[in-house]
Amino acid sequence: MKARSFVAALVALLGTAAFASARPGVGAPPQTQCAPGAAMSAAMTPVAYWSTEARCAIVPAGPGRIFGSENFGNKFPGEAAVYMGIVHVAIYNATVAIEGGFRPYAMAVTMTSEAKLRAKTGWFAWAGWRLGHGDWRPYGKTNRNVRPRVPRMIPRSWWARLAKFLSSAPADPSPAAAIAAAAHDTLVGLQATLRLDSGGRAILNDDYTAYLAGIPDGKAKDDGIAIGEEIAKAVLTKRANDGLEKNPTLGDLNPPAPGLGVWQPAPAPAPVLGLRLPGVRPLALRSASQFRPEGPSALTSREYAEDFNQVNDLGRFDSTTRTAEQTTQARFWTDHDIRQWNDGMLSLAAARGLDLVQTARMLAMAHVAGGDAMIACFDAKYHYWFWRPYQAIPQSGSDDNPATQPDPSWRPLGATPNFPEYPSAHACHSSGVVGALDAFFGTDKVPFTLDSRVTHTTRTYTQLQGVIKDVDLARVLVGFHFRNSDLQGSNLGRKVGGYVAKNLFQPLGGRNVLHLARINVKREQR
Repeated sequence: MKARSFVAALVALLGTAAFASARPGVGAPPQTQCAPGAAMSAAMTPVAYWSTEARCAIVPAGPGRIFGSENFGNKFPGEAAVYMGIVHVAIYNATVAIEGGFRPYAMAVTMTSEAKLRAKTGWFAWAGWRLGHGDWRPYGKTNRNVRPRVPRMIPRSWWARLAKFLSSAPADPSPAAAIAAAAHDTLVGLQATLRLDSGGRAILNDDYTAYLAGIPDGKAKDDGIAIGEEIAKAVLTKRANDGLEKNPTLGDLNPPAPGLGVWQPAPAPAPVLGLRLPGVRPLALRSASQFRPEGPSALTSREYAEDFNQVNDLGRFDSTTRTAEQTTQARFWTDHDIRQWNDGMLSLAAARGLDLVQTARMLAMAHVAGGDAMIACFDAKYHYWFWRPYQAIPQSGSDDNPATQPDPSWRPLGATPNFPEYPSAHACHSSGVVGALDAFFGTDKVPFTLDSRVTHTTRTYTQLQGVIKDVDLARVLVGFHFRNSDLQGSNLGRKVGGYVAKNLFQPLGGRNVLHLARINVKREQR
């Protein structure tokens, strides 16, 4: 027994040294326009850095650069959520390709027998398995189910082989290089629909060049880049002709005739937003209409009258009922919520001490859920075409509901987005993200902080559902939504988040390990 313990300890000691020397990393990230390492400590890991870079390339700077001068994208939150989902599955796949532990998103990987033997954490894990050491801890650090167990002593004759093997063991591919290549190439490959201007493309390419320059040259870096490039190609192939390339007009979506309860677009030149989203292929759902809600309240119903009077009172620009704190709450959520959520999740990952795989998985789950929640939400919006409060309140004298009274002077606190009201997109997206985070952490009791560049304030929640309640009320306070629309949007997002968590990003079981030393990536039909 003592001999076995001594052997195990010696093998682990030698392995730790070999493992440490075989994992080239990246130093402090370069100070580029987007990834402010000094100003944002959460962006100091490869996953967080490229998550931030993706956000900057997708989210616009906003009017007066209110959403952040570092942003160089152009997508409103509905479409931005989908693009973030696409890029984050590439980041996730690149991470688990090298670190292992979880199933890749929508990819099948064909491995050589050598790659299968090498398994997850590199050459020494393979050597430990071949030498009969059945439980070397770093081998199973990502997923404890992925461990070979060979219960026999290591023969003395293998020690010489072990020493020789360790001296010639090559390094694993660089995770930093793989993540950078996967994220960058996916963003570049999406340019046909992402439509960055020449300045934005230059920033993206310059940031990539600067980032790679910080990774030591060598085979590990080259192999990492090759893996990232292959993953980006697979993700882009998966998303080819997904509907983002289409540019439908309002008439293409068969709007109903104008009338009571029917949303009408704001006068030109205000663009109508989200027209392509009902036709975009979801990242996880079977269809955009999979969780379509039943529809808005009837104009003659008691529920509609209660919601009408609530937003009429609290959501008007000159409300005497809304408190100063509620006004701040309303305006807090007029920031670009994709920026808010991504920055908040990166800070959460840093605070919880999540490793590379955990961070990539959390972000992928959240952004895929958020993206599909937006697709499902806009499917419902352009199915029901329900009017906004600023349209409903002045015309309520004709709605056949005695509990509603018209007010031609009514205006909302904020500038209403130019698309139908039901259900609330903010509620859909936020609840989708929260549903994924709840599943990831296995609990709702996760302290969480978000900030707003509109109000220059932060809001801290003791549990995730607190965010949903905050959003639901805020969209009434700002005058954008009826209460039922927020509740139904939150219910839709919750279903989407649960579906994503149940069907994607699952742990690998048994000895079904993933390693991309040499890969042949092929499309997997869902």
